[in-house]
Amino acid sequence: MLRSLLLQLSGQLQDGEKDLEQLHVLYKSGTPLVDVLLDLLQRFLGRFYDSYILLDAIDESPRDRCREGVLIAIQAIRS
Repeated sequence: MLRSLLLQLSGQLQDGEKDLEQLHVLYKSGTPLVDVLLDLLQRFLGRFYDSYILLDAIDESPRDRCREGVLIAIQAIRS
């Protein structure tokens, strides 16, 4: 979810892809930590006057593995 949001927002920002390229260089061998992704998302959102994020099908994420992480990420985004 976070990576998808970052990709979508970066396409709407001037030089947004540079931040994603830096992230790719730092984490070539794996996925960046959630905190790193949230920090970049916060920086991206700070460059917009208004931002609206619509998330669909959260109830379809597996309860035993992913849903709690998704809900924690949404709480972090809201704050």
